[in-house]
Amino acid sequence: MKSPKSEKTKTVSLEAKKKAKLKDPISWFTQRFKDVYDRHGVPLDMSLNATTKVRKVMQLNDAFFAAVFGELGCPDAPTYYTQGSFYRYNTDSGIYDRISDGALEARICALLHRCAKEVNGKKVDVAPLMFNLSNSTRLSGVIKRAKAFLEKPDTFFDNADAAFIPCNNGMLSIEDRELLPFSQSYHIRNKLDVDYVPGAKCPLFLGKLLGDALELDQINLAQRWSGMALLGENIDHRILLTMGTSGGGKSTFINAMIGVIGQSNIGELRTDQLFARFELG
Repeated sequence: MKSPKSEKTKTVSLEAKKKAKLKDPISWFTQRFKDVYDRHGVPLDMSLNATTKVRKVMQLNDAFFAAVFGELGCPDAPTYYTQGSFYRYNTDSGIYDRISDGALEARICALLHRCAKEVNGKKVDVAPLMFNLSNSTRLSGVIKRAKAFLEKPDTFFDNADAAFIPCNNGMLSIEDRELLPFSQSYHIRNKLDVDYVPGAKCPLFLGKLLGDALELDQINLAQRWSGMALLGENIDHRILLTMGTSGGGKSTFINAMIGVIGQSNIGELRTDQLFARFELG
């Protein structure tokens, strides 16, 4: 029968070993990014001073840190490279946000600094993680490697989820009108500025704005065109011209559509440039 004293000693010993393990920078990374470690190996190259017994970080494994913010290291909020830019899934908004090379570099730098601060001790020299291994010159190679490791085809965002309308509060299935939560599996960069509310009506839009200015067939056309605008794709390959007298509600109609679709999702066709091939394209 073990005495309480021996049990306490054993517990303390296990905790000490665990703490000591966390003081190792290699273990610090491999425990947090196990799948990246399994694919790309140890994150750091370290050396041991035979005299002082101090281990020093010497070099980064570029492949490890190029993949650390991809789907292996951050499966719930991955970063990909497509169409010449990095895109990171935003768990708060549910869409992919474009980020600069510098922004990704800053995230890797912050990760290296965090490790250095948490494992710093008498038996390990992590100064390189704070300085020469985390500067822009050194990390530029990691960013270049990340563009290859995290690359997706240019079609990554092309109509990947045509069966859904991305609303402000989730993904609306067009077929059964079911609202589903956002997920990184939906490859979307934009969403509507309004929530989907089952059964909601729009009496002011139909009755006041359109009803006072248009005939029934025109109201039907405006409503159907507005519905197509929510899809983010001009399926009919047509444009809608709003014509009428001053103060007739044309601008109000357009502003209402912008409010639903979202200003960030609106583009402009410059009529004075219609003769140019790229403007038409």
